[in-house]
Amino acid sequence: MIARCWLTVVAITVSWRIRAKTPEKQSPRIFLPGDVILGGLCPLHNPPGTREEDPAQNSYEEIVGHCGGPFNFRGLQHAEAILYAVDQINNNETLLPGITIGVDIKDTCNSVDHTIRESLKFEFVREAYLRIEGDEGVCRSTLKTSAKSRGRVVAVIGAAYSGISIAAANLAGLFHVPVVSYASTSRLLSDRKRFKNFLRTVPSDTRQAQAMVDVMREFDWNFVSTIASDTEYGRSGIDSFKQAVNNQADHRVCIAVDEVFTVRTPKARVREIIKKIREHPEAKVIVLFAELNDADYFINTAREQNLTGYIWMGSDAFSHSYSVLRPNKDVLKYWIATEPNSNVYEAFRVYFQNITEERVKRNPWLRVYENYVAKLLNTSDPVDYSSYTTTAVDAVYAVAYGLHDMYHCSNTSCFIDVSNTLQTEVYNFIKNVSFLSPTGHHVSFDETGSMPSYYNIRFLNNRRGKYHFDILGSWLLDKGFRFSPQYKHYEHPLTTLQSYARCSPKCHPGFWKQPKEHYPECCWNCIRCRGNSVSNHSGATTCVSCPDGSKANYAKSFCDVIPITEIYKTPAGIAVAGACTVGVVAVFLTFISLFNKRKTPIVKASSQEITYVLLFGLAWCYIIPISLLLQPTHLLCQTRPFVLSSGIAMVIGSLLTKTNRIARIFSAKIMRTGNTNYLSNKWQRVFVGLCIVLENSFAALWIMTSPIKATRVSHGGREVLIECMTDSMLGFTIWAAINVALVLLCTYQAFLVRKVPENFNEAKFIAFSMVTVCVSGAVFVPTFLGTKGLYRIILTCFLVIFCSTIALVSLFAPKVYIIYFRPEKNKPHPQETDPKIGAPRPEYHRSVSSLSTITACVTLDDLDTPKLSDVLDVQNSHLPQGIPEGTPSKSTETKWS
Repeated sequence: MIARCWLTVVAITVSWRIRAKTPEKQSPRIFLPGDVILGGLCPLHNPPGTREEDPAQNSYEEIVGHCGGPFNFRGLQHAEAILYAVDQINNNETLLPGITIGVDIKDTCNSVDHTIRESLKFEFVREAYLRIEGDEGVCRSTLKTSAKSRGRVVAVIGAAYSGISIAAANLAGLFHVPVVSYASTSRLLSDRKRFKNFLRTVPSDTRQAQAMVDVMREFDWNFVSTIASDTEYGRSGIDSFKQAVNNQADHRVCIAVDEVFTVRTPKARVREIIKKIREHPEAKVIVLFAELNDADYFINTAREQNLTGYIWMGSDAFSHSYSVLRPNKDVLKYWIATEPNSNVYEAFRVYFQNITEERVKRNPWLRVYENYVAKLLNTSDPVDYSSYTTTAVDAVYAVAYGLHDMYHCSNTSCFIDVSNTLQTEVYNFIKNVSFLSPTGHHVSFDETGSMPSYYNIRFLNNRRGKYHFDILGSWLLDKGFRFSPQYKHYEHPLTTLQSYARCSPKCHPGFWKQPKEHYPECCWNCIRCRGNSVSNHSGATTCVSCPDGSKANYAKSFCDVIPITEIYKTPAGIAVAGACTVGVVAVFLTFISLFNKRKTPIVKASSQEITYVLLFGLAWCYIIPISLLLQPTHLLCQTRPFVLSSGIAMVIGSLLTKTNRIARIFSAKIMRTGNTNYLSNKWQRVFVGLCIVLENSFAALWIMTSPIKATRVSHGGREVLIECMTDSMLGFTIWAAINVALVLLCTYQAFLVRKVPENFNEAKFIAFSMVTVCVSGAVFVPTFLGTKGLYRIILTCFLVIFCSTIALVSLFAPKVYIIYFRPEKNKPHPQETDPKIGAPRPEYHRSVSSLSTITACVTLDDLDTPKLSDVLDVQNSHLPQGIPEGTPSKSTETKWS
């Protein structure tokens, strides 16, 4: 830092010594004496060779030793705005009372070299030279010495262009002189480490770039070309734009053409840039971040190339410029410009239009170009006022309020002598000001030294053939872009440009974006969602599958909730209910038939009470599917296991009782001993009751170990059911294992006694029905596991109906058939005539066939405890001769054993 200080001091010393030895005429400047001086840097001329539209703009010979470029009408306005603000402050008795402000305004000519040369003529540089001449070894003390002489420059107002402000801030910063710019917006100037004494009354280009992107998002533009000045302003501005684009996660913007140029770029090169723009016809927006001269040069070339039909989004440097618009109305038909919220201060407009002799005397450029200025002010076209005149007024007032605080001024006097000004403290006082400027702006500086971010978004409005710049809306840092009130409820003139600059059409709900090879973030094909997937918003990058319980609508734009299917209302449910009704009616008719013929042998041949229980169980099983069809509730889910268990217990228990009784009666032991314990009707009822109790006990265990509750279950995009669900399968597994064991036991026992007895035999029909149940169950299990939802429930219902029907037909159809169609068989077999006395009786040998010939013509229900003698007494003709009736002989017992 010390080395840099010495190098700068050496350069200043050499410069001043050369100036002392080489006399030259002073460059023109605006100087007003005062207690404190405000330096000024304004672009009163353009560099040579630019914007030479009118010969009256060329420098007169009276302006010698100067840049010699064309006169800049906007720069004159900036200088006059500084003078206007100083006049107002000096006439204000409450702001800096007793202290007058002077000015020393110099022309920058929009040239860094020229600005440095002019800045070296400021008083603070001359003082540094004089002190160095007095003691060349004291650099640090020179830079920290407070001003004790009258009229020292305490701050610099300017410059307009960012590159000029960067150079001026670097130079002035060496002497702790604050620079307050009114138009420099480059984001580079926000670097507090590099520019410690720089402030500005405009926001940074970082915010301007964000405002541009937000406007694009409002209009749904995503494909643009960016053109920028190859200067500090243009490069930093377009870099801020690109960064703002990359930060937009919800709205991607692709840049088709990205080029830089200056007013000195060969026109052939500019034509190449325009040719590149034409190669991307979808990129209808041209973002032009350029200085005024550069923008004018590029747009004029675009007019020569007939580049029409494009939307121009211009930066603040040339916004609201009628000088750019006049020759290029066809090209700039769609022009949107961003500028800081700095409408031309009306009081200054009146002041500027009233050119007085006093103003002409103190402003050499106004004197030289008075006729040219008068011509511009009196033209029928709108005057090209710079909006930065307002911020220039704000900058002067910011310095004045800072000095007011530093000098401890009241409304009547100041308590610190200006000669005791500590230059190192001026910046801090200016930075901390907060006041309402006469322009209507609330002036304050953020941590980067910039004004709060507030932009006006203007557009070129054609009113009856004349173009005017109207305010489309505004942009605030915390609120983003908002349309002006007049366009809040009505269509704005740019409505037709909605979705105008897009690489691909906007994909509506129901479609997803399939990226193209080039610029995939902005260019795509819209593909309709397939299957049960949807996209419920525009611009979706993928389709989302509908969650369980919902299905995609026809437009694939949202998921419809699938209504709960009520099974009993479906065709399958109605068919099940009909089949169950037919089954119950068939059971009832069978019961009526057997009850009416209960005295006949075919009915008496089987245990009537167990038969009635079996019929009731079959009727119960026909009702079970109905309980499965009903919409489940918590109570119904808790009841279903008991309903299933009771039906199974009554049917399987009855069949197991029948087969067990037959097997035991005709067992060898009972035939030998005649002991028939636990075979009475009472014990049969007890056995069936025990089966019912056992089944329901395991059902209760199922409920306790695995609680069942009604749950909404979705099956993909097809259907939604209310089903009885459990968190654990333990209880059901135990219950199912017990039932499988009972069925297998009953089947096994029925198979053993399938041929006993032969006449009116039930055992073979029981065996047939049980084998059918087993086979059906074996087929049902994998089928059940492979289905779900409605199909699973209907499959279960039909299995129950099928098994019940098989049992009903197998066990009772033959009886009913004989009762009604073959009544001649519904009689006991007649007893054979006793053989003659003395006739030899054949020896009897027991065999399976002999057992099968025993005909149970007398029902066992007539005997409370049947004995073997009662059974054998049914048909004496089949017994050996000579054996007393009802008493087995020793020989017979021996042979049967």
